[in-house]
Amino acid sequence: MSQGRVIAVLMLVLLVVSILGGCGNLGQRIPAGSLEPGAGATDTQAGTDAEGKVVDPVIAQRTRVIERNPDSSVAYNDRGFAYEEKGEYELAIADYDKAIELKPDSPLSLNNRGHAYAKSGEYGLAISDYTKALEVDSGLAVAYSNRAYAYNQLGEYELAIADYAMATELDPDLSSAYNNTSHAYNQQGKYDLAIEYCNKAIELDPTLAAAYDNRAFALNEKGLYDEAVIDATRAIELQPDMAIAYNNRAFAYLSKEQYQRAVTDCTRAIELSPELVVAYSNRAWAYKLLNRKVEAIVDFQKVITLGKNTAAAVTAQAQIEELSQ
Repeated sequence: MSQGRVIAVLMLVLLVVSILGGCGNLGQRIPAGSLEPGAGATDTQAGTDAEGKVVDPVIAQRTRVIERNPDSSVAYNDRGFAYEEKGEYELAIADYDKAIELKPDSPLSLNNRGHAYAKSGEYGLAISDYTKALEVDSGLAVAYSNRAYAYNQLGEYELAIADYAMATELDPDLSSAYNNTSHAYNQQGKYDLAIEYCNKAIELDPTLAAAYDNRAFALNEKGLYDEAVIDATRAIELQPDMAIAYNNRAFAYLSKEQYQRAVTDCTRAIELSPELVVAYSNRAWAYKLLNRKVEAIVDFQKVITLGKNTAAAVTAQAQIEELSQ
């Protein structure tokens, strides 16, 4: 076995360690979808906040709806939805809180607040909200799918798979649920099942970039590097800012002993996601195999900094010691 193949086997271990190997999709939020009386559909002029700053026109419009209808759960839900679109998760949660206060049994607002919590990394709170939404409406497929996503992020893969099964039973066309099931199977090392679910997701939605990336991950793990390159490339074409897809393609290139291509893809992954530990690790191995020791040491050191107390960090430290001799 060549040196490159030996290193690739070691990198396989490092890739599995990364929680970002493959990717899942957080499911949908649900706008209440109705404007309150007195709020015209074209009432979308920008406004200003208390400090005189210009406010997004959609948020301004929904604020005016709230001013006209201060007891409307729908109005707060819809403004929360708008805040979440802009990544303003704390403001979104505050509006969902008010919507739920006004209508405690609203599965839509509970699902949406769960979504905002999940986007904020508060997966336990997200699961609580999704569970409450399902207690009110057990047929809400998206809440099962969203709760499964949160379970995925917490490493509760069996619970995630069970919820995804419920979601797809209720909505057989929910492509994101099939994709996320593949993510869970990838994390369990069940790569054939992961590929099977990716295939279904892609059949339902040929533009779902994450499904191609998850399939690329599984193909990498099965040693099918040429096919992995094809899928990762398709993921990048569909979503050019998907850092993990560049990393997964880099891993395939690394395994194919195309080290400079691996460096190029890892560098792009790092540009898109500067804390993507596995991209630094893969690039470090590529640099090492290109005999660029100084650059390899720098990247291995970054792995230690970002991945404290992980197997990848331990391996990186050993590599630094070897390269420094």
